Amino acid sequence: MANEQNLKPFGSGKLTESEQREIQKKGNKKSAEVRGINAEMRKRLEQIVKMTLREGRADKIKNLADAKGANLTISDALLVKLVTMALSGNIKAMNKLIELIGMDSPAPPEAPQEQSSGFVNALNDTAEGVWANEAPEEE
Repeated sequence: MANEQNLKPFGSGKLTESEQREIQKKGNKKSAEVRGINAEMRKRLEQIVKMTLREGRADKIKNLADAKGANLTISDALLVKLVTMALSGNIKAMNKLIELIGMDSPAPPEAPQEQSSGFVNALNDTAEGVWANEAPEEE
């Protein structure tokens, strides 16, 4: 929990505008520094996941069984692991795969039904009239 004695609320008259600006300036600098660090880490991670597990080119695999022992990129190895976890019944892995391949997005709206032609409407009206005029058979 924060030490209440160290907190100086903004806008309560305890800090001048210049003091508030100075504090905000420091916060903005720190925020920019952290964003830069995170961007650099993302760039490095993208480079790392493109690397292969062992020296040499990445092996081409045709099925999941070929992946065992193959020289894959790290991202491919992670995806193979995710698939095998999903196949073994891990619901979180299944949900992540569904999310990654985009199957969790809502279905596009259906196209409106085309209006039937007047001929079809006339046939329907005639059939309804015939059926309405039929009396139930009595025995």
